[in-house]
Amino acid sequence: MFLDRNGYLEKDVSSRSLQSDPRETGGIGGLFHPVTETTAKNARRAAHAGVARPAAQAGKARASEDALTLAAQTLSEFEFDVPFALFYLLGSKG
Repeated sequence: MFLDRNGYLEKDVSSRSLQSDPRETGGIGGLFHPVTETTAKNARRAAHAGVARPAAQAGKARASEDALTLAAQTLSEFEFDVPFALFYLLGSKG
């Protein structure tokens, strides 16, 4: 989910649950709603996947242009983690 924090949208990943708080006399006395923010943990996991997956796809390329196309296709799956990517292919065609 995205939260407005300090004037800009920030990605927030949290673990949530809802538990009832029973009364001793019966019925429900209230609700307990613990929230554990796991944004940093999930960001590390996404960053690792964003690097590992293009590297795994690189073996399928038969030419430099193929490698760049595969990298761009793979990175497009991580649009929130990699909002912009630019590739340069340097060298001369002889």
